[in-house]
Amino acid sequence: MADENGLPTIDYIYELLEQLDLEEKDLKKRKPRKALDLYEFPTICEAVEFLDGQGYGNRLGLSAMDLDKVLRVRGSLVTAVLLKLSSRAQHLLREVEGELKGVSLSTLPLQEEPQEREETPFTVLATKWVPLRHDQNGELIATISTLLDDAISLARGSNLPPDRAALTALQRNELIALLETTLAMLKAPLVEGGLLKKTTDAALRGAASGLQKGVEIALSATLKKAAEQILLLLQNLF
Repeated sequence: MADENGLPTIDYIYELLEQLDLEEKDLKKRKPRKALDLYEFPTICEAVEFLDGQGYGNRLGLSAMDLDKVLRVRGSLVTAVLLKLSSRAQHLLREVEGELKGVSLSTLPLQEEPQEREETPFTVLATKWVPLRHDQNGELIATISTLLDDAISLARGSNLPPDRAALTALQRNELIALLETTLAMLKAPLVEGGLLKKTTDAALRGAASGLQKGVEIALSATLKKAAEQILLLLQNLF
């Protein structure tokens, strides 16, 4: 469920949380090791499908086989596993809620409307190489590196069809290439301003696209945080 801007609605998340609470109360009445059919717990399955679509599937604590079961609403899981899954889903839904409340689209560049033209590869113009000064910016560099690594993993791990994905195949490949290049450069003694600025712009555009479409929320939030931290680094260096 999405609002007029394509974002998942807060009300939808609240509805999932409310229904998950009811299913959890039911689960607590069952024997911990009893195998239960997944179709008995439609909200847990719906929440997992929603979270997986937003890029949180690998944080649900399920094996690939069990995740596939839940997404297909086929088979069974024992009560104890379903209880843990419900609790984890509720935690992640509140995280998505926080991201949606905390990210203002007015601060992000608008994604251009798709046009009938061939996409061309990006270019980066060198501006200025400066010492990275790891002794002064070590903590900030470590934070950026972690965020970039997470964003690369999320961007590569998307299984959404092209018409629902936050980025086109070319945009995704370009973004990953920029993130990987920037991640490698942050380990060097010198850093190039043009690449950092290009990475910041690409990250903000990727975040805006995902949030506007209401997809890959985890990737969008990570990209926005990475862009904010890179901007701080640029301010320190230039």
